[in-house]
Amino acid sequence: METLDNLNGPHLTAQGLARNACARTELSRTRTCDRPEVWLRLACEAAIVRRACGYAVIVGAVLITINHGDAILAGDVDGLRVAKMGLTVLVPYVVSTLSSMGAIRALRR
Repeated sequence: METLDNLNGPHLTAQGLARNACARTELSRTRTCDRPEVWLRLACEAAIVRRACGYAVIVGAVLITINHGDAILAGDVDGLRVAKMGLTVLVPYVVSTLSSMGAIRALRR
């Protein structure tokens, strides 16, 4: 099965993403993006993951600096703080993925 990158080329648009992502499923005329297995497959598409990772790195770094910068500078970084930093980076990743999936669903309606 082709990925969205192959279908849309390097300049992926939201409309192209929605049109190609859901259209290739067997139930393309229904709300297939609402089905968990289809939603998960689309959320794992390279274009969505790449976008979410980009936001996670940039926004996560800013949030880590704001929330943990003083502890990092003081050398007070233990396992619990590292876990909190990981969650700090995970939040923008999840928000970006949910936003992308919401845009796909909105375009499908």
